[in-house]
Amino acid sequence: MLRMVGGTHFLVFRSSIAEPDRSYVYSYDRFDDALAKWDAHSRISPIFALEGARPPKLSANELCWLFFLGPIFPGVLAELEFSGAYLTLGILNVVLFCTTPQQCDTARALATSLNAIWEEWPVTGNVVGRVATGQCAEPHPIAVNSSGR
Repeated sequence: MLRMVGGTHFLVFRSSIAEPDRSYVYSYDRFDDALAKWDAHSRISPIFALEGARPPKLSANELCWLFFLGPIFPGVLAELEFSGAYLTLGILNVVLFCTTPQQCDTARALATSLNAIWEEWPVTGNVVGRVATGQCAEPHPIAVNSSGR
């Protein structure tokens, strides 16, 4: 089982009135740094590092991906081979930081094997590209009682 080790990092998602078709995402390892970038057009989401993951490096001019998936019980996750793995407080409660197309393929396969909903965010220089999404193969039960129904 993965360990939640490595601290809390923060993603700042930002849109702009001046650029309504463009969104940005930034990562910080300190809350006060994230808060300094916060404004009325942004939101801050904490991400909790698994296995000592560092904050995702999103500012490079090289393509990388944030891959959100869930809802997943973190205890079912085996060792993950990504550039970073994190838990969040959202319904899509696992974030995988992918730096290669092969890692994205692996993330999609993981989401399928876990019957999870997913979003794949391509990021270059903090700019979020066209987001791809995937649905569960089978609906998740809303509630299961003690008899399994």
